[in-house]
Amino acid sequence: MKVKVLRDTFASGELLRAGKVHDVADDDARVLIAMRKAEAFQGKEKPEKPAKGDSSGGAADGGPQQGGDGTLPLGQG
Repeated sequence: MKVKVLRDTFASGELLRAGKVHDVADDDARVLIAMRKAEAFQGKEKPEKPAKGDSSGGAADGGPQQGGDGTLPLGQG
């Protein structure tokens, strides 16, 4: 059963982080919900956003480098 964890906890020997959706055994899910450490999850999970500072293009990953005025050097665009 999928549950959204409300507080960091353990189930079946695994760390479950608050705010995340985890698929756990039905018995574990019932216990976590009864302890108010999780709630039943219905729906689709949202994909995680990349961390800030994560390069998604540009010079750090070998992409073209922009000049100081935001233009690309000749032959680069």
